[in-house]
Amino acid sequence: RPRPPRLLRAARAAPVSHALAAGCVLGSLLAAVGPGAGPGAQRRWGVVPAELWGGGPAEWTTLLTSQFVHTGWLHLPANLLFLLLFGPWVERRVGGLPFLLGCLTVGPATALGHATLHPDSTDVLVGASGTVAGVLGAFLLLFPRARITALYPALLFLPLRLPAWLALGCWAAVQWLAARSPDAGAGGGTSTAAFAHQSHLLGFALGLLLGRLHHRRTRPAAPGDAEITGKARGGA
Repeated sequence: RPRPPRLLRAARAAPVSHALAAGCVLGSLLAAVGPGAGPGAQRRWGVVPAELWGGGPAEWTTLLTSQFVHTGWLHLPANLLFLLLFGPWVERRVGGLPFLLGCLTVGPATALGHATLHPDSTDVLVGASGTVAGVLGAFLLLFPRARITALYPALLFLPLRLPAWLALGCWAAVQWLAARSPDAGAGGGTSTAAFAHQSHLLGFALGLLLGRLHHRRTRPAAPGDAEITGKARGGA
């Protein structure tokens, strides 16, 4: 009996991860070329803290819809890369439904945290970066000794194989430093870039927490349970 195509096998192995990725692609396309496309669509589907706190129930749905809209030529591919590299490992470990519920909790929670920290902001927050950061945090708790092979720009894109705790720990440190950088708020306030790094950190912390809750009632992952290969970047 012939085996199904590799992409189909991957989707069957981690259907939630691939469904979330497809949702991000669809939502971003609708915001870019669908009815009412453009900045108006991003503002309609994204989280605007000043409007969230002063609006009605409809505004609160943006905590969820904002996760599936992305801007810029790098935002969506970067999130898809991290989601599809790390998501299937976490999904297969915890199960499809818990993974889905975790993603649908962490993403809106990071958006709500952003709105709480910056209640007067009129900047639009979109993207699944908080969710993806949560996946990274959960992966670190569930597979702390896994090896991650990546191409690092700082090393002229030479491959480097690092344990997950070191690779993802460095990633979190970069997010923390970027969120606190004086350049992040050059105008006297907090820039959109700093908002993004803060969301990454919050999502990562929530992922660590959820990973810990699952880790306490299951056996620890063996060192060789996961092998990740990808390209390292500064953000999710």
